[in-house]
Amino acid sequence: MEDISNLNIEAVEDSELILISKTAHVYLETAVPGFYKFNYMQYRGAYMSLQKRLTDIFMLSIEERYTKLLSIYPDITQRVPQHMIASYLGSTPETLSRVRKKIFVKKD
Repeated sequence: MEDISNLNIEAVEDSELILISKTAHVYLETAVPGFYKFNYMQYRGAYMSLQKRLTDIFMLSIEERYTKLLSIYPDITQRVPQHMIASYLGSTPETLSRVRKKIFVKKD
């Protein structure tokens, strides 16, 4: 039986997707030593990013998480819809809208 994802991924910009079977992936890891190391580094980086994101969700306020996101990705609001940003931050679009207004008022 083929594995089926329970998640959806939506590209908000033009993207290129490369799909390989699990069998081909295992073969490449054994046949090409650099492929295994590359994958290991990718998995490690993704795991570390996930840990940081979870820590932020538990330790930082929504305002702090949004400000941090803007400092890392200053143009994110021009590239990604607000409801997706809210979801990424673990919030609702309405709460994010209030946070954005609050931050905008502080800057003035």
